[in-house]
Amino acid sequence: MQLKTKEEGMRNNLTLYTKYWLPFGELLTDMERTGIKVDTAHLKRIQLTAERDKQHFEDSFLQWVYANQNDGTEFNASSSQ
Repeated sequence: MQLKTKEEGMRNNLTLYTKYWLPFGELLTDMERTGIKVDTAHLKRIQLTAERDKQHFEDSFLQWVYANQNDGTEFNASSSQ
């Protein structure tokens, strides 16, 4: 059973797959096979920036919780609840 789609005037999902997903999958496997250049020094720099930003925003959020919640001192920002 083929599902119909009206995206870009395509007849069904097979044409959508053939036009977009198949070439994308081939691109990914080519990249995996040949590799890509990664600037590890840049990644380390932006990791440090991201960690500082995360800490800053977590601290700001906790200050907001403490200011707006009477028992906020027991709030665990890392809780999945």
